[in-house]
Amino acid sequence: MANWSEFPLELLEMIAKRVTVMEDFIRFGVVCKSWGSAATKENFDVLVPQVPLLMLAAKGDDDYREFYSLSKRKISRRIFLPEARGKLCLPTQGWLFTVNYRAFTGEMTLLHPFSRVQIQLPPPTGLRDEESKRPYVTINHVVLSASPSVTTDYVLIICYGRPTYRLALWRPGDLCWTKIPTLEETYAYYHMIQYFNGQLYINKGRWLVSAIDIPEPSNPQPIVKQREVVQMVGLSNHTNQSAHFLIEVSGELLFVQQLMIVKDVANVSKTYKFRLFKIDAIKGEAEEIKSLGDKAIYVGCNASIAIDCSKFVGVKPNHIYFTYDWTRVYTEGDDSREIGAYNVEDETIEPLNQGISGFNIVSPAIWVTPSF
Repeated sequence: MANWSEFPLELLEMIAKRVTVMEDFIRFGVVCKSWGSAATKENFDVLVPQVPLLMLAAKGDDDYREFYSLSKRKISRRIFLPEARGKLCLPTQGWLFTVNYRAFTGEMTLLHPFSRVQIQLPPPTGLRDEESKRPYVTINHVVLSASPSVTTDYVLIICYGRPTYRLALWRPGDLCWTKIPTLEETYAYYHMIQYFNGQLYINKGRWLVSAIDIPEPSNPQPIVKQREVVQMVGLSNHTNQSAHFLIEVSGELLFVQQLMIVKDVANVSKTYKFRLFKIDAIKGEAEEIKSLGDKAIYVGCNASIAIDCSKFVGVKPNHIYFTYDWTRVYTEGDDSREIGAYNVEDETIEPLNQGISGFNIVSPAIWVTPSF
């Protein structure tokens, strides 16, 4: 019988390049030393969107975090991650934006959960509202234009503050945050921000989707004007509660509405339907669509992720995988902290909470895309 450790390197590299799932690629690399020499970043297509793992809520002050695979219905990884302990973690591009509220410093970092690499971000001192007595800045949403694992040419944009929601950006090498004032009214409520085709798209005031150009590095004090893209109509329903997401799917921008029934007595919200709208930014129109085709999307706390199911096993196409949004972590009742899979075709929901335990009000369960 041939010794697998003696396979020619050229053959091992050919095999490695055919592995599309990052977890399998990692297992490939730990078989032995020779296989590990072929399991390099150069032999893996890092641009293929991976199936997100669910980073479960922190258990007290445990320094370990568990990552749950919905396709395998089990804990796939348990990682020593003390850098995330006691912090709010918001996922973007396979990284975690962390905020230290516990120490009341508001210290912020970018943390890669699998390598534990950290990128220190400027202190929030310049972002604090002079009228606010809080020693920290409230972070609502964050978005990276690209993964720091792939390029150094990226922008990190944050939506911060309450009750007035503001925007700021940071680029590698910047010593401080750059505020992005707008020409519109000072009070604004942003539900979701999304980087798409070089612009920042904003779900503003529930029904309005706007866009702004990202200020150039040469402009230290930018003032931008929001461009109204489309006014969503026919979405409001006073008997229901809803959450909203912006997500790029196959080069198109989708507006996703998550509809929930609110039970007044128990103060519990329960998802019963999703609606999908394709946004035409040129025409300023939104068209409702009834299918995702062979794509699946993941939404939840700061998450809007789309994958091609034809490249993976165990992921259902034309489904929306969802978990509770961080803005609802204070809702009473475990039923509000739902995790499920919505079938776009027949509008049924498969609960996925079973076997997933634990809840932490500081750092709830979030979708994290595996990456190098």
